[in-house]
Amino acid sequence: MKVYPLLKANSFYYSIEKVLNSATSEDEIIANYFVIREDTLGLKFLSLLLQAALRGVRIKLIIDCYGSRLEAGNGTEYVSGPLSNDLLTTLRLNGIEIYIYRQITSASIFHPLNVVSWKNYSRRNHNKIFCFNLKKEKKIGIIIGDSQWALEHFNSEFIGHNLLVLNDEVYIQARQYNLNLINSDQCTLWIENNINSSSLSFWEARLNIHIKIEKFNLEGLKSFEVDNAKFVYSEIAFDCRDKRKTIQDIEIQILNRTKQRGIYCTPYFCPDRKLTKALYKFVLRGGKIFIGKYSHDPYLPYGVHQAVKTFFLRKLPIFVYNGYGNVHFKDLISDEYVFIKSANGEGRSRFYNLDSGIIIRDEKLADYFLKKQEEQIKKYVKITNMKHIKIHHHIFERTFKFFFRPLFYHHL
Repeated sequence: MKVYPLLKANSFYYSIEKVLNSATSEDEIIANYFVIREDTLGLKFLSLLLQAALRGVRIKLIIDCYGSRLEAGNGTEYVSGPLSNDLLTTLRLNGIEIYIYRQITSASIFHPLNVVSWKNYSRRNHNKIFCFNLKKEKKIGIIIGDSQWALEHFNSEFIGHNLLVLNDEVYIQARQYNLNLINSDQCTLWIENNINSSSLSFWEARLNIHIKIEKFNLEGLKSFEVDNAKFVYSEIAFDCRDKRKTIQDIEIQILNRTKQRGIYCTPYFCPDRKLTKALYKFVLRGGKIFIGKYSHDPYLPYGVHQAVKTFFLRKLPIFVYNGYGNVHFKDLISDEYVFIKSANGEGRSRFYNLDSGIIIRDEKLADYFLKKQEEQIKKYVKITNMKHIKIHHHIFERTFKFFFRPLFYHHL
């Protein structure tokens, strides 16, 4: 099977656009994203979906209510608003099936409906999956990783990594997962019809961006021939939280198999005991931990401080991103494994989120990722003093957030 690393934003957007522009009435697209916002980037993606739907392409779109339908909550500073009812209705009336994961009224943790229905509020669809079946082009596969459709905080610069995998079996696995999610009682089909003709005309005109139809051409992108790739995911059901199989269980297995060289990257670093123990062994064997900036989240600094302290006391190094914007990739690269996923290195990914990823066992691909990451090490700063982990809160705010942090990071 062929695998294309998409390590820059342009290559990710380019690939998505090429797929959608190449789709015909015989084809099917399933897109599943935590965040799509009503800004230039989000509207560009939705316009591509709309143009494809108007050509008869069967499209299913799954979005998370918290990430895409509400104003920004604590720790998430979007530069634009959520997807409006009129926009979603316009897409639906033009043939796109839209599914909302766990509808809630407000992004505020203290909203009365969230307080009385904490499980519904806290459990989020954190996936970033794009499945495509282009019959005429004979291209079947998925694009998966951690990029999403919003110009977010950190100077609107979130660096993400994705993989484009052309393979029937991987496509079938990812497609079935999305269909299982759609058919679960946690997803609601968008059937809103309350839209007037002027609003409908406005959104149809705004999304009618002229797009030149081109064939799906991947020339210019570096590719690898690999023998196997496996689509993995956190269980959809939350019935037994402590025994629920998640992405982090798979992470721990790969961390324990690492022999000497490896890189673990996460924008949000707040591991539980099991993951921390595996990361100890990983670093002792020569692995490196890269984490993103954490100061914009009101509760994360407390978890980062605690996690980094345990490594610092054992004289195990951790590197924090210090470049432009912020990293958003969640890669685990070992000697022979490449694991690209949507899950962060913290408790929300274990207890609260639906996440997915792709595991490829291939030494050449792993070496390629390791070299690319090592080229970026100059953008990271090694934590040599606990004063680097600063918490810029006054005493009353610090006390409040210290006691409320378990609501966001259950394992603390």
